Amino acid sequence: MIERGAADTAPPEPPASVDGALATALGIAVGRLDKVDGDGLDGAVDVVLEALGSAVGADRAYAFSYDFAAGLCHNTHEWCAAAVEPQIAILQAFPLHLVPEWVARHRAGEAMEVVDVFALPPDSGVRHTLEPQGIKSLTSVPMMDGPTCIGFVGLDAVRRHRVFGAHEAAALTTVADALVRTYLRLGLVPTPQRVEASAAHDAVR
Repeated sequence: MIERGAADTAPPEPPASVDGALATALGIAVGRLDKVDGDGLDGAVDVVLEALGSAVGADRAYAFSYDFAAGLCHNTHEWCAAAVEPQIAILQAFPLHLVPEWVARHRAGEAMEVVDVFALPPDSGVRHTLEPQGIKSLTSVPMMDGPTCIGFVGLDAVRRHRVFGAHEAAALTTVADALVRTYLRLGLVPTPQRVEASAAHDAVR
């Protein structure tokens, strides 16, 4: 369960499984995110993703939102390492029925990791989605509001295969929790490169 901290509540410390340099980078970035208002949110998310991706040596770091009613997901924010091609423009309104196993893992609150995209079955929807993006390995964790999955954050390895470990998983969870906490604090829902007020927010919370 993600706690709905007040705006003046100090952000939680990164977990012990995040190493020192990564914890420092994430602590600064997440601290900014926890204090941001709606107008500065997109920039703050970009800073967090850059801090995360740079610290762990990933090729891409990103956030997606889920729209289960429409059966779609949207890449809302993305950071890319130098010389790595962005994918955000082609990952809008992506149909969830193409990757049912991916979605099922996230809706269950579980991480989704692919160590070797090319080892997936040739008819795998996940492989058909990731291979054209040049992804060799990836890991992602869901953004959970209690039992409800609202999106996910992830890391790509493009230049070489990679096994993402406990440090990366803990860092991703820290970022995912911070994003959910911020969306709830501001009464917002994530949308592509823009965060809009949810019309139903006051009615349901």
